[in-house]
Amino acid sequence: MNRFRSLSAALVLISVLSLSAFSASSSAPTPDKRQLDAIHEDGVRMDLEFLTSRELGGRYTLGPSMPIVNRYLASRLRGWGYRGAVDGSFLQHYRISSSQADADNSRLELSVQGRTLEFEYGDFSLQGPGGQAEGKLVFVGYGISAPQLGHDDYADIDVQGKIAFAFPGAPEGLDASRIGDGQRGLQAAVSAGAKALITLPPVRFARFARGPGFKRQVLRQRRIALETGQGNSDGNRLMLSAGPAEAILADLDLTFDEAVERIKEGASFKPRTLDASARFEVAIENEVHEAANVVGVLEGSDPELKDEYILFSAHQDHLRSRADGTFFPGADDDGSGVVAVLAIARAFAMDPPRRSVAIAFHSGEENGLLGSRYNTEISPAVPLDKIVANLNIDMIGRSRPEGDRKPSNRHLTDANTVYVIGADRISRELHEINERTNESLERLNFDYTFNDPSRPERFYYRSDHWNYAKKGIPIIFFFTGTHEDYHRPSDTLEKIDFRKLTRIARHVFAVGWRLANRDDRPVLDSGTAGR
Repeated sequence: MNRFRSLSAALVLISVLSLSAFSASSSAPTPDKRQLDAIHEDGVRMDLEFLTSRELGGRYTLGPSMPIVNRYLASRLRGWGYRGAVDGSFLQHYRISSSQADADNSRLELSVQGRTLEFEYGDFSLQGPGGQAEGKLVFVGYGISAPQLGHDDYADIDVQGKIAFAFPGAPEGLDASRIGDGQRGLQAAVSAGAKALITLPPVRFARFARGPGFKRQVLRQRRIALETGQGNSDGNRLMLSAGPAEAILADLDLTFDEAVERIKEGASFKPRTLDASARFEVAIENEVHEAANVVGVLEGSDPELKDEYILFSAHQDHLRSRADGTFFPGADDDGSGVVAVLAIARAFAMDPPRRSVAIAFHSGEENGLLGSRYNTEISPAVPLDKIVANLNIDMIGRSRPEGDRKPSNRHLTDANTVYVIGADRISRELHEINERTNESLERLNFDYTFNDPSRPERFYYRSDHWNYAKKGIPIIFFFTGTHEDYHRPSDTLEKIDFRKLTRIARHVFAVGWRLANRDDRPVLDSGTAGR
């Protein structure tokens, strides 16, 4: 009996010691109160007043105010002791092509089941270099070629020299975030030998594609794309409005609305050659412009760990002003994220952590994540394999008033809630660090609704963190939801909840501080998003 008691006591002691060791290994320094207090409402309001000012006139990537915005952000970082990350410069220059179709010299002809129909530009839009193509139409389901996930829409169908026709989205059960670059969309079609790709619009734009607004938008739209220096060998992708889509879908015994509903359900589709062909001609007028990200680095204090980085990001760009002078302040989108990251940068500069801190204000986000794509695929400002995590902030400044039942505000969170997206996609440990940090500091309510990458809103793919996630870098995306002023001139300063914005910024700072001061990087145990 005494021997049993002795053994029991020993086991308890071992358990306590093991638990203590685990707690010590998983703990991290608590952020200094002085630094947390430096992230305050007056500071973020001052920066946001400038960024949303009428004198600045909006923050369109190719607009005249962007060099002013870039200089403002760079000067703030320089004043706090950051260095420019691009050969000493804070400006990471890249090139953007701006193209527009010549509608009078562009057309689409569809022959379906012996009937020929002609459509004007505006009934369809084009992504690509333009030119001509014609060929037999082949339906390729979702147009996904991801053998590593057990799904390949091109495996049993011949599209060589033909035109592929695909639906947007992915079938139920297929994790779209694991589909690599080149395994879906235009790249997959061209790799399989197709001359071009024709698609339906994304599900969230389906209703818009039925009305006259689609044509008006296409006719006035300039397509913005990243100049990669690789030429225009990737072919053309046409997106159809409901009219021409109905013509092709007739051969699949589907109406446009029926197709949209089945796509929403994640239905499976069997690829097949259609009794249809297409011929199009699109003339393109193209211009090339300069754009820039702002990237700064605060060197870490640890001689060994300072070569690794915690990357904080937000996009400083917004929308193009209208011809009548109406401008888009973008207070929430993403002025709120920019001023939060500025406040975080200042707090870190008061006492640099062990790892280095990288700050990236991307441009071109509204045009297709162009700035972050340049920084991940073309010319990274810091080595990607040295980035421990990317904490991305996009729209954290609004709160849904109590009792608000407006459909346009249905995704807007209340004053204590923030959407957390992607934290567990690549590293479950990063998710746990985020949770523990919240429990010890701000005690925000984390909503994981949009953490599911298959959600139709696709927020996981719609901000700059996605380009880092595709490279296997652990990310967290902080977001408080779209609202009635999203992408409208009414996204203004006075509607910002500065207390909420500041609390989220303090939390993000604390998560970054813990990542920057712990001995080890978060374990990558959930696979690589995007591959």
